Amino acid sequence: MDRAAAVASSARGVGASARAASPSRPPPPPRDVAVMSGGGGKLRVLALHSWRTSASIFAKQLAVAGWTNDDGTGLGDQCEFVCVDAPHPASGEIPRDVARAFEGPYYEWWDASRDDRDGSLRYVGDDASVAFVERVAREDGPFDGVVGFSQGATFAGLLAAIGAVDGRGPFAAVSAEAPPVFAILLSGMLARTSEAAATYAEAKDSPRHASIPTMHVIGAADRVMPPALSERLASEFADPVIVTHERGHVVPRLERDALATARNFLAARAAAAREARDGSPRSSL
Repeated sequence: MDRAAAVASSARGVGASARAASPSRPPPPPRDVAVMSGGGGKLRVLALHSWRTSASIFAKQLAVAGWTNDDGTGLGDQCEFVCVDAPHPASGEIPRDVARAFEGPYYEWWDASRDDRDGSLRYVGDDASVAFVERVAREDGPFDGVVGFSQGATFAGLLAAIGAVDGRGPFAAVSAEAPPVFAILLSGMLARTSEAAATYAEAKDSPRHASIPTMHVIGAADRVMPPALSERLASEFADPVIVTHERGHVVPRLERDALATARNFLAARAAAAREARDGSPRSSL
């Protein structure tokens, strides 16, 4: 795989693998890793990397794929991507395509394992990751949106449900007037623990969850995260925007219709933010 395409995290990050210890206290949120500078009324988007990669790797993936271009060929003129490292160092082997293309250190949001007693799936470290992102949102937010790739997308989808149900994290309502935080989910799936399933079920009854704008980027040739899994995640939201591409488990370059869809999605989010901020009407175009 060439460097531009090397964006992978293995399916083990959302499946079952070796157990890892969860730290009792997550480290302070990084404040120095971002794809590009903000300002100028741009949307602020919290960026969650894939399994056993890092904030700097996700920043490079977004840049190589042109997402940060600010000349209209990407999304950099519309938003700022704020990339943060997960609180857990990688607990096992690094996927070969990742290790070949990118230097460490590497991190994970959780490690999936089977409980020795009943065989149930558990995400070791997920609670600490939720607490960590809560603190990032509280100290470095607010954020207009969250983007995630692979395990980061699965985590972002779970955070959306948690925000709707418990009012915590980056998807929690900032105020009654603020528009809902949006999500851009690349190659994500529903988290597969029993606790996550209960959270999703409760979120279905939440008007807050139904109002979350989402865009789902799905690769037709994705063997790590088959399209059906990402489509199942999209179906949890009321009005998902779907962008498909012909490649596999990558951060794809947005071109033609896909680029127009993504830019229109962000333009609508920016219009909602302006309306909430100063009462200006949205464009009818």
